[in-house]
Amino acid sequence: MKVIVKFVMIMVVFLAVSLVLFAQVTAKAGKSYRLQSQPVGMMPETMMPLHFSDKDPAGINPEAEYPVVAKRFGKLFPDAVNAVWFRENKNLFVYFYIKGNKVTAVFTLRGHMNYAIANLAITDLPGAIINKVESRYEGYGFFNVKQVIEEGNITYEVVLVNSCEYVVIHISEEEITERRRIRKM
Repeated sequence: MKVIVKFVMIMVVFLAVSLVLFAQVTAKAGKSYRLQSQPVGMMPETMMPLHFSDKDPAGINPEAEYPVVAKRFGKLFPDAVNAVWFRENKNLFVYFYIKGNKVTAVFTLRGHMNYAIANLAITDLPGAIINKVESRYEGYGFFNVKQVIEEGNITYEVVLVNSCEYVVIHISEEEITERRRIRKM
């Protein structure tokens, strides 16, 4: 009898401890749990390389070799700093910063921009988009934000997070599309 009581007491303590240690927080109705934004990209002050390529950027002078591309780049991104250029096949890749945000853009040799991707701070998202996301995904916080520019269209890829999962969404002017959910382990 004493063995059974002792076993039951141990199981109750074990259960109570495991509930405390493995409890998951959920959002209360009407409350928004926004997490601190995670650092995305590299800031210019870090002295880390802006690009992730083994190519040597020293041989490319876009103003002299590709003046059409350099002119188009200057019009599209007048606030760009620390631009680093690479040529790969028939495309020019440029890595640079705008307002502390890392941007990658790809141009054809004739000056057409294929696309540009910017790692944004959450505060750089338009307020209307933040409100849409918060109302649709209550209980999630912002984890990462990317802005994608293709042929004049601006879309956003946003990664949201809560205690159980990450949600990757795609936002255009018209709609929010959920791309995938990734369970936390």
